[in-house]
Amino acid sequence: MSALFDILLDMQYLESGIVPDNVSASESGKTLQARLGSLTPEESRVVRRKFRKLWRKEAKLQARDGNIFEDLTAGKGQAPTPPQKSARRRIVASLLKRELNVW
Repeated sequence: MSALFDILLDMQYLESGIVPDNVSASESGKTLQARLGSLTPEESRVVRRKFRKLWRKEAKLQARDGNIFEDLTAGKGQAPTPPQKSARRRIVASLLKRELNVW
């Protein structure tokens, strides 16, 4: 993707109220944790809630094709696995790219 598209996508993340995440980077999870760590606890909580809302919305829309929502949810009271977290970030990125409508 072009640098312009990456900048526009980062702006879309910020407009949605969540921390920008480059899902193609191998260190993405560590980078995201560092960015979240720079926020106050209250800001971090709000950003995480907005992210969860976006991924659930998109996962439910995609669930029409199969059991994607069940595959990406951990059991009650359990933390999601790293592959589930990565898939959730990709789902939110696809939602924001679709909403961007640049081209």
